[in-house]
Amino acid sequence: MTTIYLGWGFKSDAGQDSFSSCWLQACQHQPQLKSWQGPVSFSVLHSKARTVAAIALESWADLTFPDLQWSCHAESDIQQIKTPSTSERLLQRFATGSVSEALALLAAHRSADALSNPLLLAKRIVSEDRRATLAIARGTQHSHILETGAFS
Repeated sequence: MTTIYLGWGFKSDAGQDSFSSCWLQACQHQPQLKSWQGPVSFSVLHSKARTVAAIALESWADLTFPDLQWSCHAESDIQQIKTPSTSERLLQRFATGSVSEALALLAAHRSADALSNPLLLAKRIVSEDRRATLAIARGTQHSHILETGAFS
């Protein structure tokens, strides 16, 4: 079954409402997420993993997702990852345009098999209070059909 990878960026004062706001917006854009039955993986920066905001994210996630996996990544892991969204502040701070998009893409890439290419299902979504961001990715298989239409 396909796993979805949720990359989370957040400020230190983000709360459960911040994360809920992002998820509700994602469900409005991608209605199939409301009834998602497959595995879900959350990705956060290691430097944020023990903050009050991360604890709020964990508390909210425990109420919302029954089967949840977590991954933490170093800031250096997301450097130079190309993202559809770009913030100049984030480019200077993290060397990527969007922390949440970079985390979602990285997690999908690292967790999928070597023939897989990550695809963003939802670009960076900003919470109503502007304290959290969410991006969602999944792995996709490379096509085994060449441009000629013949199987390789």
